Amino acid sequence: MTTVKAPKQNTVTLQAIADEIGVSAMTVSRVLNGDYKVHTKLALRRADEIRKVAKDMGYVPNAAARMMRSRQTRQIGLLLRNEEGHRYHNLAAFILMLGINARLEKEGYLLNIVRLGDVRQDQNRRSRVFDERLLDGLIVFGNFSQEVHDWIDQVMPHCVWADTNRFDEHLCLQRNEEQVGELVAKHLLNLGYRRVFWTGRPSYHEFGDHYSLTKRHRSLKQTLASQGVALQYIDAPKRADNRLYFPDMVDILKPDCALVAYNTLGAHAITSTANAMGKVVGHDFGLVCCDDTSEIFEAWPGLSRVSYDRFEMGYKAAQMMLDHLKHPSHQPESCLIDSQWLAGNTAWGPLEKRMGL
Repeated sequence: MTTVKAPKQNTVTLQAIADEIGVSAMTVSRVLNGDYKVHTKLALRRADEIRKVAKDMGYVPNAAARMMRSRQTRQIGLLLRNEEGHRYHNLAAFILMLGINARLEKEGYLLNIVRLGDVRQDQNRRSRVFDERLLDGLIVFGNFSQEVHDWIDQVMPHCVWADTNRFDEHLCLQRNEEQVGELVAKHLLNLGYRRVFWTGRPSYHEFGDHYSLTKRHRSLKQTLASQGVALQYIDAPKRADNRLYFPDMVDILKPDCALVAYNTLGAHAITSTANAMGKVVGHDFGLVCCDDTSEIFEAWPGLSRVSYDRFEMGYKAAQMMLDHLKHPSHQPESCLIDSQWLAGNTAWGPLEKRMGL
């Protein structure tokens, strides 16, 4: 019978590296952990030498030992909704996640995706990261109930709220959604549209809607009303698979009408319905969207829409978290992120205005 020996575990220590170079183990620790302050060329050469020797000796950092020593895990969580029946709820979160990770990795932090599968807070399905304190901080993204907000406040002392309904004085980031509604309304008015339709029911915050829906709708309605244009509505029911459809659009897809989609999913649903009716977006009717996603730049760059940088929001959320962890008594101020209008080619104005009549 052949006995297979287990491979030897890494035995290279900080002290061994220090002895090899002739410096203190503390200096080696600071260099390898990114805490070494370089002020001179000599210090820079010394740091490079320590890293090279550590690599040549096969040193592998011991995360558990470092965590015990520093009382930090060097991990930040990103909390996402993950409800049954909404498997792709957070596709838009991917770009935000990239922004968060881009900033965190510069400081040696790992990003940990945390899914709250049941927003009703079923204790049996709760992630173990909350019970075992595996995170130094948590970035919350998306729409959660007040009950979940209160619970997170209790279990996570360091938390940043990104694109949620929460906007306190500190540690929160939101898109400037009132600006979004205003941008859409002003451009439709400038194009000469007097019949403007919101595709979906009116939004009211007490229904638990995400703040973006509430503020976009309110700002759009108010800006149009200031110029004597009443916002109209198209009912947009959802099918069993949670997709929108528009059953009553025969009398609405006209050249003097502009439809406003809350997001790109709504814009695609409108276009699919119009195509089935033989209507051409931008020619037979106008279409604008209050949002965009990264794939729109590749697949539908001509969509008239409001655009904002989700990567920037993620990067800023990570920076806010790092600042808070570095100075726990300091809470960074909350901020709004502005958007920009992309004219596109799906809204040209009523036919008579296009013809100069």
